[in-house]
Amino acid sequence: MRQHIILAGALLLASALAGEAMADCTTNQVTSLGNLLFNKTVCDPSATYDTCTKHPGPGCVVTMGIQEEHLGAATGGDLWDYKKGNADPIDPRRKVGTWSVANDNSTSATVSYIYDAFGPATTPIPYKVFSTAMGYDFCTAVGNSLVASVTLRSGTNVGCP
Repeated sequence: MRQHIILAGALLLASALAGEAMADCTTNQVTSLGNLLFNKTVCDPSATYDTCTKHPGPGCVVTMGIQEEHLGAATGGDLWDYKKGNADPIDPRRKVGTWSVANDNSTSATVSYIYDAFGPATTPIPYKVFSTAMGYDFCTAVGNSLVASVTLRSGTNVGCP
């Protein structure tokens, strides 16, 4: 089983997690996504990754968490997966794709991710972000459905607590 973390899969599956009903994906929208995400690490220790298509069987949806670093500029750039850090010989930090912000500083602001480190690039899906008492909710830009609740950590190459 690959030991990589893919936010797109995690975001799609995280909607099944308990607590989804608590988010409304309509209030406290963050409209300055570039400032929010640039040079930050997105953390969600309860995110899941679906390995069922490549490894069918019991336990193919695993909880792996996400620790994704937003490098580049406030409009987007490289997306890195911290994993276990640069020094880890088995699961080192590595670039997994790119991120970009569209319509920043407006109510149409979205962030999209393209993952290309493990094969063909994924199709970007835009997400709106909402501030919560516990962190931030990533919601589909169309339909306003919660897909993940995360916290942010300042900096990159720092990992998540």
